[in-house]
Amino acid sequence: MYTRFDLAPLNLILLPTPMEPELSERLALQEKKLDAIYASVEKTRKYFLWTLIATAVTFALPLIGIMIAIPWLLSTLSSAYQI
Repeated sequence: MYTRFDLAPLNLILLPTPMEPELSERLALQEKKLDAIYASVEKTRKYFLWTLIATAVTFALPLIGIMIAIPWLLSTLSSAYQI
């Protein structure tokens, strides 16, 4: 932590001072909480990714099936009715 200033002409020199024990504990606790938040966010991101993939698959596969089934059904119906 820097608290003392030495104001020389056109220079600003920051001198380090020792951190208070309470402050260093709070910073360590905050870092621990940030790591937990990061892990949670990564799990959520993976969950959304797999949800997107599953949605795309369940939407795309029926479309592909319909693209194959409609011509087959039309050819079957046209040959059955001699159209």
